[in-house]
Amino acid sequence: MRAVLLGIAVGDYRRAFLERVKSVISGFEVISGDVHFEPSFRSGRELGITFQQNKNSFFIKRRLVWQRKVFLQCLTADACIIEHNPRSLTAWAVGLGRRALGKQTVSWGHVESRAGYKPLIGLIRHFQRRLCGVALFYTNKELMVATDRYGKKPMAFVAPNALYSCSEWKPPPDCSPRDFIFIGRLSEDKKPNIALQAFILAKLPPVCAMHFVGEGPMRPALEKMAQNSDRKVSFHGHVSDRSVLAGLFYNSIAAISPGYVGLSIVQSTYFGCPIIYSEREPHAPEIILAKEGFNSLSVEHCKPDCFAKKMECARLLFEDFHRRVEIAKHSVSMFNVEKMADGFIAAVNYSLGK
Repeated sequence: MRAVLLGIAVGDYRRAFLERVKSVISGFEVISGDVHFEPSFRSGRELGITFQQNKNSFFIKRRLVWQRKVFLQCLTADACIIEHNPRSLTAWAVGLGRRALGKQTVSWGHVESRAGYKPLIGLIRHFQRRLCGVALFYTNKELMVATDRYGKKPMAFVAPNALYSCSEWKPPPDCSPRDFIFIGRLSEDKKPNIALQAFILAKLPPVCAMHFVGEGPMRPALEKMAQNSDRKVSFHGHVSDRSVLAGLFYNSIAAISPGYVGLSIVQSTYFGCPIIYSEREPHAPEIILAKEGFNSLSVEHCKPDCFAKKMECARLLFEDFHRRVEIAKHSVSMFNVEKMADGFIAAVNYSLGK
């Protein structure tokens, strides 16, 4: 069996998941574009399995994308999984082409766009799922929302959006965290400038440092801001090495996420590191992982001084070793690569009539 996953861009954070699927479906292939709509989101170079990467073509100020040299490969595959995005012309072409051939396609993505629920856009997204024939969501809550809002068709499955394996999980070490961390693209939607300003304002011990993990267009401005302060700030760039990330999270009191929260909450809590985030941002469904006062603190107003106060509170609340172990256990029980691969494979098998 030949199964093709087509992504606009596939990051190297998918490596453990892709390897898991490949171990079950030997004919599994990944075809990826080079960069997503957000220019700072580029495809990874080390996905763990052989993959094909092509150059994407964008139109109308990056509002639409066409992926070159992939249509026939997706059309002839036994199973095809596409990134669910109505702005992808390729996704529409593949869905239509396979439907004309009597083949189902798995549409994999969120029930609604990042901007939140909008009736017209929601209907367009639902139409794309119906065209494909099989839907794959990231959380059970998304599945329930889709069913309540649009009905029980198409057949839908859930693949929890995970980064790491349950079998490889280890409890956090008994240490005394003293730093803070921001992980994600250094772009406007993530608001890393708010995190840095909050750190500078917060009444924290001089030994406390702030770590930025990720690349993006805002990095030069952030580095200049850090140089003009007397606080310890480190910029690590893009880091995919799990052992390096583990060390940063273990030594951080909390992760700071003023902007859009996506996989960062799954990643940080896997290592027992709680998160401080803004309530009013249009977060990804993975935000269901957040439990106020247990593994997270929410900030009502996305302002530096508000985050600074929460960072001061976090020092008292999240330094306990036993609390951090429970945070990590809770996270890995809900989001792990094994569950993600199982849901993905179930959707693929259904599309094949198995």
